[in-house]
Amino acid sequence: MLTDTKPLRPWRIFSALLLLSALTACAVMDTNSMESAVPLPKNKIDVQAYTGTGIDLSSVAKPEYWDENAYEGASSDFISAYKLAIGVGNDSEIGLKAWTAALSAGARGYYKKRFYHVGKRSFAIAPGLTLVISDDGTVDLDNLFEDRNHRAIGFEIPLIFTYEPNDNVYLSSAIRANHHLYWESVLNDDNEVISIGPTNITHYSFHQNATLHNKYIFITPEVGLIMITNVRGRFIFVPSMAFGLGIRL
Repeated sequence: MLTDTKPLRPWRIFSALLLLSALTACAVMDTNSMESAVPLPKNKIDVQAYTGTGIDLSSVAKPEYWDENAYEGASSDFISAYKLAIGVGNDSEIGLKAWTAALSAGARGYYKKRFYHVGKRSFAIAPGLTLVISDDGTVDLDNLFEDRNHRAIGFEIPLIFTYEPNDNVYLSSAIRANHHLYWESVLNDDNEVISIGPTNITHYSFHQNATLHNKYIFITPEVGLIMITNVRGRFIFVPSMAFGLGIRL
């Protein structure tokens, strides 16, 4: 007997891919910008939640047990992120971002300084420090490794340009250089801890976003392109995207 079957809707396919990426995420770095070159006025506070893609650093590191046939791409995983920014005056702000991706969590602290402002155009720099940690729990790799942990620390230097066509829109472009030290530690069947790393991971990125805002609420869609070294030390390109909703206090 033939039965009438409905085709999978796009949102169901997207949800399945999102769940799969979350289950496979390891040490995921938030590679989005979500910034403009316009700092907050003194004592003003922005709170923003956003979702987007990040790079799984474990997919581009080169642990000792990987062979010549290792995956040469970069895994991109979905993240849920939050941002808190405070205006400190003198065309400056400080901020903290935190994100999660299944078994992974990360944070970034930054200081933004606008050094050029003429008319509707602004340039700013926003150096920051980052940390990512992950605990994969029990992992079976040819009956060799059991518990595996990941961590990465590093820094970033973004340069941001913003054009303000009117009082409610920021159009921003950002270029960013990042460098991280990545470690893995594994507990084998003999209860011996094996440390792998540090591995140097360098990546550069370009981002384009638009911030639409009124006095209290703002939204920020963004697209970008990440250039990151893979397990063979070669640069590869990975697209990124994000969407955020925030309030100003």
